[in-house]
Amino acid sequence: MRRPSPYITTFLSLCIWVGLTIAAPPSQPAAQSSPYDEWMAKFRKEVEDAKQKIAKTPGDASEHYRLGGLYEKLTKWKDAIAAYSQAVKIKPDFAYAYYDMGWCHTRLNNYEEALKAHQQAEKNMQITSFNLKLEVEKANYAIGWDLYMLRQYNEAIACYVKAAEIAPAFQEAVYEIGRVYLAQGDQEGARQVSNKLDPHLKELLLEEMKSGELDEKGGATDAPNPLVLKTKNKTRPTILHAEKAKYTSMAHDNNVQGIVILSVVFGANEKITGVRIVNDLPYGLAAESIIALQKLKFKPAMKDGKPVSVRGRLEFRFNLY
Repeated sequence: MRRPSPYITTFLSLCIWVGLTIAAPPSQPAAQSSPYDEWMAKFRKEVEDAKQKIAKTPGDASEHYRLGGLYEKLTKWKDAIAAYSQAVKIKPDFAYAYYDMGWCHTRLNNYEEALKAHQQAEKNMQITSFNLKLEVEKANYAIGWDLYMLRQYNEAIACYVKAAEIAPAFQEAVYEIGRVYLAQGDQEGARQVSNKLDPHLKELLLEEMKSGELDEKGGATDAPNPLVLKTKNKTRPTILHAEKAKYTSMAHDNNVQGIVILSVVFGANEKITGVRIVNDLPYGLAAESIIALQKLKFKPAMKDGKPVSVRGRLEFRFNLY
């Protein structure tokens, strides 16, 4: 199994439709910038080292795989995919290279390509390559995620069920079954799943269930026709306080990076409603974003001197370094 980076930071940026981005500043900017610069320099140096070794031994699949992992850490998804592709070209049964390549495709929203890669990973997961053996439950979780994002919900549930049956302690798969039920509009099914989860995962799933309820409320009663903000600063809500979303240990262990985008209604009553997940991430990051969202404080947008409800987007950025 790959080792995660020792440095983890989450960034929150608030994007209200067109043009406005407010980044929540780190609590200690000076202390954080130096480790980040060192991290970037370290991995750029390792990329060059990997390239030099590949130039000497181009048939070394493990070195191509290492290069792919380095590009992942630098969020260069296309370069990572190219490196992993070369690794499996050399070693067609390299399950972990397919697995990681599939996750890179998800970062680019190429879910059909991700599904193909993850299915190849599952096909070869019994083979150990360079001391790396892919666990059955992880392969099925990945396939389930791709199917979920492709809205093939029943097939996704089947994969998650298989993962949970093989590894009963792998509650992440059970949690995702609940999320699929939510995507299908089955709140009761999701509630039943929540009762099978450990306290933390149960909390995350319940938060997502609340967001669905908020969406219905925001769309039906609180702000049936919220304004869509343009570029006039005076008509935008003013962000007074925003908190970073927590990085889950599940996402950390699987080196997940990316952006959760939430569409919300900034209410005239200074409350958030109408929460919708526009861009999702696995391993509980969407739920953690919703939890952080609850601590957001703002002054409502104004129109003709009166507070009004408006719909806008918020981005929660998760980066490993």
